[in-house]
Amino acid sequence: MNYKIRFPTGWTDINPLNDNIDINVALESGEVYWGTLFTIENIKYLMEKDEQSFFWSVDMVIVSELNPKNINDLISDIVDGGAIKQVLSYIGTIEQQFPGLTFQDIPNADWHN
Repeated sequence: MNYKIRFPTGWTDINPLNDNIDINVALESGEVYWGTLFTIENIKYLMEKDEQSFFWSVDMVIVSELNPKNINDLISDIVDGGAIKQVLSYIGTIEQQFPGLTFQDIPNADWHN
C-alpha cells in the first residue's frame, strides 16, 4: 500500500544518532497513524538527563539512526508487513488530519526543512 510520511514539527536540526521525532503516516486507504521515533542514544541521554531508572513512551519506535533511508525502510516494512496498527496509533482519517486534501495532495516528508 502506498503511504506518505509527514513530520508534524518539521525535519529541522535532527541529530541522526541522538534525537527523536514525531511522525505521521498517511495511507492511501485514508487512515493516518502517529508515533515517535527515538535513537538508542537519545533514550540513554534522556534517562541520564532526568536521572530516571526507566524510560517509556507511547508508540515508541527505536531506530539505529534518524535518516531518510532508515525511516523509509521502517515505514515500508511495517506497512507492507501489515503491522502498522500494532506499531503506531491510529489518529483519524486524511480528511480529519489534513482537511481539504486527498492522499495525492499530501506532500511527502521534506527532509531538508
